[in-house]
Amino acid sequence: MGTWGWGTGPFDSDMAADFVDGLAGKSPEQVIEAMARAFQRVMDAPHLVALVRAGARFERGQLAERPESLAA
Repeated sequence: MGTWGWGTGPFDSDMAADFVDGLAGKSPEQVIEAMARAFQRVMDAPHLVALVRAGARFERGQLAERPESLAA
């Protein structure tokens, strides 16, 4: 599942970087609340985790179609 480098694993994305950047300057309580909400979203969507593990890509929160050259 990915490698040890920024932006190289299947769960790395600009959205993840934006999420982390958005935590800067927040109080510890606000960071805990934001992390709890993010964790809950993951727990509520195990089907999305399975899609990502299978190689699916998401762009702006939407499932992206594979290029014709990679399909089949």
